[in-house]
Amino acid sequence: MPEKVIPLDKLLDQVGNLPPMPRVVEKALQIIQDPNSSMKDLANVIKLDQAMTSLILRWVNSGYYSLRSNLVTIEQAVTYLGQRTVQNLVLSASVASFMSRPTPGYQIEKGDLWKRSVGMAAGARLIIKDIAPDKMEDAYYAGLFCDIGKLIFDVLLQRTSASLEPGNKPFNEMETEIFGYDHAVVGAAIVRRWNLPPHLAKVVENHHTPALIEDSLKPLAYAVHAADAVMMMFGIGMGIDSMQYNIDPKTVEILHWNDSSLENFYNKVTPLLDEADAFLQK
Repeated sequence: MPEKVIPLDKLLDQVGNLPPMPRVVEKALQIIQDPNSSMKDLANVIKLDQAMTSLILRWVNSGYYSLRSNLVTIEQAVTYLGQRTVQNLVLSASVASFMSRPTPGYQIEKGDLWKRSVGMAAGARLIIKDIAPDKMEDAYYAGLFCDIGKLIFDVLLQRTSASLEPGNKPFNEMETEIFGYDHAVVGAAIVRRWNLPPHLAKVVENHHTPALIEDSLKPLAYAVHAADAVMMMFGIGMGIDSMQYNIDPKTVEILHWNDSSLENFYNKVTPLLDEADAFLQK
C-alpha cells in the first residue's frame, strides 16, 4: 500500500478528463424514464447518430440475439428488444469514443479495452439469464463499466514514473500497490458520478471479489466475474497481466455452469465482438 493514498475524489479530479455521460445516453435515459414517451421517441434519438444506429442494427442481427429474420430499421430494433436492452446497446456504442483508445500503461492496444467491455457486458447478461433473468440488463451495465477505471490509471501512469510491470500478479493488485486503489474501485466511483444506480457501483467494485458483496447482489457480481475471466481466456484486452487472473472457486457452483456453458458463451458473444471490431475499423 502506498505511504500516502490520494482520496478517491481528488484522484478523479486530478485526472481532469473524466468523460461525462454521453449526451445521447442521457437523452435516452430521460425518454425511458418518461411515462409519456414512446418507442418512436427513443428510436428518433438513436437515429441522430448514424454510426450508432448502424452498430446497433449490426449487433441486434448478430448471433447473440438469434433472430429468425433480420431487422432493418432502428424502430424495429427498439420494438423487438425493448427500451432497456436498446438503452444498453446505445450506451455501449457511445462509450466507444473514449474506451476504444489505447491504454499503453496496460499494454492494451487501441480498441481492445472497448471490445473487452462489450464482451463482458454481453457475457454477463448471457450468464445470468438462466439464474436471475430480471437482472439481465443490470448485468450488462455492470460488465460494460468494470474496466473503465483503467482509463484513469493509464493517464496517471503516463504522468508519473510509476509503471505496471509484468510478473506473477494481476494488475488489480499492482494498481493497489501503486495508487492505493484498484481499477474496480475507481470504476465504481465513475459509475456513482454518472448517477447510475448504487447497486451497479457495488457490482463494479467487487467484480474481482464477488464473494465479498452482499448476498442479494452475488448473482450479478459472479456473472460479471465469470465474464471477465472468459474474456481473459479468449485473449481479448489482456494487457500486461497476461493470464494472471484469480477466479473465485465458487463461480461454477453459483452460476450453475456446465460443459456447454463456455461453448454457448463463445457462440453467442463472438459475433458481437466481430461486429464491434468491424465498427472500429470504419
